[in-house]
Amino acid sequence: MLTLGDPEHIGYDPTLIYFPSIPQQISSQNTSPSTIQVASTMYNIVDRIFFSFLICGRATSCWHVRLNNEHYVVKDSWTCVNWVSREEDILRKIQDLKGVPQLVAAWTVEIGGSDDGTHLHRESIFPSDDVQIHRRLVMRPVATPLSNFNSICELLSVFIDVLDTHMTLIMQYFILHRDISDNNLMIYPCNIPKGKTKQRRKVEASSSERCLRDDKGSQDDDRDSHAESRHSDAVDIGKEETHEQKLRRWDQERCQQIQAGILCNGLLIDFDYATKLDQSQPRVLTAGDRT
Repeated sequence: MLTLGDPEHIGYDPTLIYFPSIPQQISSQNTSPSTIQVASTMYNIVDRIFFSFLICGRATSCWHVRLNNEHYVVKDSWTCVNWVSREEDILRKIQDLKGVPQLVAAWTVEIGGSDDGTHLHRESIFPSDDVQIHRRLVMRPVATPLSNFNSICELLSVFIDVLDTHMTLIMQYFILHRDISDNNLMIYPCNIPKGKTKQRRKVEASSSERCLRDDKGSQDDDRDSHAESRHSDAVDIGKEETHEQKLRRWDQERCQQIQAGILCNGLLIDFDYATKLDQSQPRVLTAGDRT
C-alpha cells in the first residue's frame, strides 16, 4: 500500500509539488517542495522560513515564495474549525496598519474537492469542535527572524516598532494580539525608493549628530540648516539635556535612519489568537489551541 498506493491516499499533500514530482523518489538531499498551491495559483518556493516540530499543535509552516518576480510568505497551518477565518478577518480589518502583515490571499486547502481537515484523515474520536481545518494565507512583506538584528540600536528600534503596533491595535482597532513570542517578532527592511542612496550615505555619516537633516532640500538650505544647528548647540553648551529630550532626539534619529534604510522595521505576525476587544466572548480552550 505504501509503495504502490496513490500519494494522496497515504497522506501526501497534492497541493505541494516536489521535484522529483513523485514523493517516494525524493532523496535525502531534496526534501523541500518546489511549488505550493493557494486557490488556483501556484507559487514557486524560494525557502522555508519556519516549521513547527511540535507533536500536538497546528503544524504551522511558513514559506518564502515568488510569483512573477514578486515575493510573498505563505503560512500553512491547521486551524480550529470554530475560528477558521479569525486571522484572515483580523488582517483584513488592519490592512492599512504599518508593522503587520498585509494579506494577499486566503484559502482553505481542498483535497478531492472537499475542504481538507483532520476529520478526513482520522476517525471522529474527538469532539466536533476539535476538528482542525487546513488553511493557507498569502502575505507580504517577507521578513527575517528577530535574531538577525545587526546592532543593539536596531534591536531596540524593532522592539519600539512592535510596541507601537500593539498600542495602535488596542487603541484604534480594539484588537489584543495575545501571543507574545520571539517567533512572532520579525525584521524587514524599509522600502527605499530608487535615488535615495545619497540620503543614506548622508545619514550614515551623520548618525551621531543631534538631528539628521533631510536631503530633499537644496545645498544652500542644508548649509543654512547646519549653521543654525551649530548656533543652537553653542547656545546650549553647559545646559544638560533632560531625559525626555534625549528620548525625543533618539527617536528622531531612529526614524531618520529607518527612512534611510540603515535600520530595519519591526513586524508583528501571527494573529491566530488575537481577540477583538469590542466583540470578545469567553471561550473554552481546546486541544487545537496549542502551537
